[in-house]
Amino acid sequence: MSRRVSPLLLVTGLLVGCAGPGPNPSVPATAALPQAIARFIISIPADKLRAKYVSTATASVSIKLVGNETVPTIVDVTPGQGPYTVNFRANAGRNSFDFNLYDNTGGTGNLLSTTQVGVTLTAGQANVVPITTLGVPASILLQVGSVPSDATPLIGASAAPALSVTVKDAAGKIITGTYNTAITLNSSGVTNGAAVLSTTTVPNDATAVTINYNGATNGVITYSATAGNATSNSVTLTPVGPLVLSSSTIDILGIGSGLIVTASQVNGTVGASIGTCTGIATVTPSGPADSTTLSITGVAVGTCTLTVTGTNVPNKSIDVGVSSTSLTIN
Repeated sequence: MSRRVSPLLLVTGLLVGCAGPGPNPSVPATAALPQAIARFIISIPADKLRAKYVSTATASVSIKLVGNETVPTIVDVTPGQGPYTVNFRANAGRNSFDFNLYDNTGGTGNLLSTTQVGVTLTAGQANVVPITTLGVPASILLQVGSVPSDATPLIGASAAPALSVTVKDAAGKIITGTYNTAITLNSSGVTNGAAVLSTTTVPNDATAVTINYNGATNGVITYSATAGNATSNSVTLTPVGPLVLSSSTIDILGIGSGLIVTASQVNGTVGASIGTCTGIATVTPSGPADSTTLSITGVAVGTCTLTVTGTNVPNKSIDVGVSSTSLTIN
């Protein structure tokens, strides 16, 4: 089971005054401006814990002072260890930093989350800089409702199943918070407004999506999602009709003789089970799933009940009577 990824990176920026460069200094701006050291302290949660700040798959962090350096500073990290300290020399005042988190060392591999943050640095005091990184979607998993029947509402009856959208980064960790690219939901199939999504844009994991079905169509509607280069599955909403039997009672005359009952359900899957007919009659389904021919054969004198099933509807019964054709002469 994947751990959740909360894309909040808490970084402490500490201005140390006009001292010389510390570890990993950036290129100073204009010498005439006051200089300071911005110190960033980075912690990556362990995978065994519920990730509180960033993806637990993070293996390196790239930090770049925008406009004042061409090569970013790379910090290789190990989840659950640290914290890791990075110092930057920058002009006092307003500065911007690019942050990118990767699943491999050296600032390589897949980009897990990213952001650019602006911060005003004041010499002579500690600065706490909260940085929200935006998770980069790599895969999207859609699901209609929480149980299979949610995806097969009854034709003629309204329903409002949820469409869940689970987004993972390139390391397979579930992203929470805001995505760096919003998820766009798409639908296909003839709906005529009968199955409208409450929203087609999902910017974060807190956005709830509902399929508002009014019962007015029997067409199958397909939903998919896009977000940059992310992959996505597709799911369907398949309205089903009632289960209809051509007969609910049959009388079979003669052992080995048989009769046929047709069982149908629009967009459904029809099946049959022996019910209480073991040793009295057999049933053999054939034909398409939504319109099945049930061949019922008598094997012994008696009465019994066969069970017919459909999709998301109550079962129905066929009462079967089997009698002998032989005559008894006294």
